[in-house]
Amino acid sequence: MCNWKTTDSARATSTSNMILPLNRHGIQSAGSEDDRGGDDGKMRQQSVATMFRKSAKDNVGKTLEQNLVRWIVMDDMAILAIESSAFQQNDLPGVSLPFNCPQTVACRIDSEFTLCRDQLVEELELTCKSIAMSLDVWTSKNSKAMLGVIGHWLTQEYHYREHVLEFDGAHTGENIADLLNKTLEELRIGHKLRDRHGYTDNGYIRGYP
Repeated sequence: MCNWKTTDSARATSTSNMILPLNRHGIQSAGSEDDRGGDDGKMRQQSVATMFRKSAKDNVGKTLEQNLVRWIVMDDMAILAIESSAFQQNDLPGVSLPFNCPQTVACRIDSEFTLCRDQLVEELELTCKSIAMSLDVWTSKNSKAMLGVIGHWLTQEYHYREHVLEFDGAHTGENIADLLNKTLEELRIGHKLRDRHGYTDNGYIRGYP
């Protein structure tokens, strides 16, 4: 047992007081060399500059990852593009590429979509009292049925909002109705939907004939 007390020192209220008894008992910091000091083995407080350098490095890595995800999604890049030798060439000192395989990119995109989806639900909950939807149905060049659902609403401050609510494949009336009902339930906006006659029945879309 150590009988030393912090009150034994003139710097009784300083956390650096603990360095002396720790050194006496051969206990050293497990931190980096910047934290421990030099060859003398004495513990030293991490400098502010070191903390800022670490924070800046983490921020650069996070920003790089976000920019790469945005580039892949918005420019419709193939996920396999990250396997290119030109992409893997990294000239940024101290910063490593966040992606090494396509599966990591796919998981990152899924996570980003889930986050954006949750943010949309929260925005609709806070800003939307009633909403209108417009639909766009077409067939892609590779013969796939596509359906885009756009939501339109005004906030309480009368600011216009417009967001893509759903993007999927559906062409028949029954499939469109099922997709819209699923969207209304997932985004919790069924009771806010309006058509030209007012609110729909219980917030659900009736199937087309």
